[in-house]
Amino acid sequence: MTSPASAVAPMTQARESVRHWRRRLQSAAVLRGVLAGAGAGLLVTAIARLATPASAAPLVLGAVAALAVAAGTWWRTAAFALSTQRAALWLEERAPTLRYALVTAANDDVAPAAQRSLEQVLRGSTWEAPARAALWRSLAGPALFAAVGATAIAVVPADRSIGRAGSPTSTTGAATASVDPLGAVAVSLRPPGYTGLAPQQLESPALLRAYPGSVITLQGAGDSTTTQVTLDDRQLPVRASGDRWTSALSSASARALLRVQRLGGDARLIALEPLVDSAPRVTLHAPARDSILRAPKGTFALSADIHDDLGLARASFDYIISSGEGERFTFRSGSLGALAPGTQRDGALRATLSLDALGLQPGDVLHLRAVARDRNTISGPGIGSSDTRTIRIARTDEYDSVAVEQAPPAEADKSVISQRMLINLTEALVKRAARASRADVVAESRRIGRDQARLRKQVSDIIFSRLGDDADGEHFHGDGHGHAENDSLGSGPLTPEQLLKAAERATQISGAPTDFEHDETPVVAINRPMLEAYNAMWDAGRALDGGEPRKAVPPMYVALAAIQRARSAERLYLRGTPPRVVVDLARVRLTGKDKGTPGARTPRLATDAARRPLLARFARALDVLARDPAAGVDSLIVLRLAVAESRPAAASALEGAIGELRGSRDATASLLRARRALDDVVVASDSLAVWGSVR
Repeated sequence: MTSPASAVAPMTQARESVRHWRRRLQSAAVLRGVLAGAGAGLLVTAIARLATPASAAPLVLGAVAALAVAAGTWWRTAAFALSTQRAALWLEERAPTLRYALVTAANDDVAPAAQRSLEQVLRGSTWEAPARAALWRSLAGPALFAAVGATAIAVVPADRSIGRAGSPTSTTGAATASVDPLGAVAVSLRPPGYTGLAPQQLESPALLRAYPGSVITLQGAGDSTTTQVTLDDRQLPVRASGDRWTSALSSASARALLRVQRLGGDARLIALEPLVDSAPRVTLHAPARDSILRAPKGTFALSADIHDDLGLARASFDYIISSGEGERFTFRSGSLGALAPGTQRDGALRATLSLDALGLQPGDVLHLRAVARDRNTISGPGIGSSDTRTIRIARTDEYDSVAVEQAPPAEADKSVISQRMLINLTEALVKRAARASRADVVAESRRIGRDQARLRKQVSDIIFSRLGDDADGEHFHGDGHGHAENDSLGSGPLTPEQLLKAAERATQISGAPTDFEHDETPVVAINRPMLEAYNAMWDAGRALDGGEPRKAVPPMYVALAAIQRARSAERLYLRGTPPRVVVDLARVRLTGKDKGTPGARTPRLATDAARRPLLARFARALDVLARDPAAGVDSLIVLRLAVAESRPAAASALEGAIGELRGSRDATASLLRARRALDDVVVASDSLAVWGSVR
């Protein structure tokens, strides 16, 4: 059974494709005519506007030209007479490999004997892609012509009311006046209610500082339809108010540039700089320091001073009481005291703390601080707090304890010393073995083995005490050998599995982990080396009992290294192991053989890359200021907005220069200060007079 796709013969598919391409070519002919007509109409309209401004003739001429060119283009393509055979021939020209197979297949009277060869040719040729590319290329020229016409009509204005000589021209017998000047811009600033500040009225300011949420209203004389107000890249609505225009906006928390422009006339720039509402500043005076009390009795006087730049909302003393020890703590909190009503920017907070009412117990800690909040309802409120004071109630057993310096455990130190002594004795016996008799060597070796067994018992006691079992985990008999009752530590050297199991048991008491549940916990780090030392001591003791001191030396060194690791694990290192300091004594004492060859000179630091474009912008602003003072002031305003955060000194100098230029005063000194601040280079000048002859 064949699929639906294979059921259709290639000959039938070829005929359907040719018919489809015939309709596509006819549509492309119509589109070429439309594009060519649009381009011609737009070009004619633009040229006619230059010759006869302010009239309807350009539109009529453009429409006539568009229709004529569109009809001519369509007629020249002869798409109305396009038949199926002509469409097949057009496709054959784009794909010569067809060898007229497509033209033959387009006919309905193809002999059955020729259908097989035609189908093979159609299957082996790709003709759709070349035809599609040729069709798009035929549309490129008319589309480019239409784009040229659109550009021309966009460049030439629709209403050329000003003539070549600059004098007003008349349309319909009425004289058209020139564009009105922008004039002064009145700015009304209404701060948010939480600031408590009064509204301000400003006249054409260059810089406007406002808190976020302030309402800014701009007003000026003139028509609202010819006035445009832009905040950065966003255009603001402008409405009419009698014979004046007005626009309103809300200030944000970021710097912005406000531009007021009269279409076809001058413009005015206003830099918006946000003001930051600081958090309240709180100073705690009483209690003046942390305290430790023997009994939770008495009262404390609390005192704090509060200041805010705009106004305070509320303030209080907050406290937290922590109770407990070890890993179990409980907390409870509260507040006391309140700010006096009617407080504006400065306030004094006073209260009395009674320890009896808090119900403190020995070991409890009272944390106390003063907290204040301002009235910011836009981005706040801002919260300020003072330093924290702690009042601790001493525990009953605290005065019976003695503070001692941190030191390693004593039993580990004793083990290290004893193991070193045994190693020294064993190595000395190995050296004497060549000269002494075999009986003396065996007797001395077994004596050292008994000392090694006693040391092994001490290590066993340490491990058993950490396990929480009986400290005498390994019992000794008169022969110096011992064993552990009901424990695997005394039965001989441990296998790796037994050693790991013992280390895991050493980290648990009554089935619960004594520390964390990971292998790298402090308990595992301490007990595992001791278990390794215990295991190595078994090997050393067995070799010593057999009279082979030379074989006992390697496991004795292994036991010594394990004990040293246990000592390092039990110590408390606050900042880690200090690095080893290597001192070149010959270089320090200047006794080396260095000939004093100088090293490569390091290059000087490059000039700040961010400073160069700022200096270039400042220089261009001065050039514009010399030619056009108004435009130069606008350039300085934009530059000041760019350096307000990175170079505040330069921004302050530029602000002074802008004010002086707006007031028609000499701004040379301010511009020089701005130039030095932008350069940010230390300038050294010699204040000493030139030396002369002494008479």
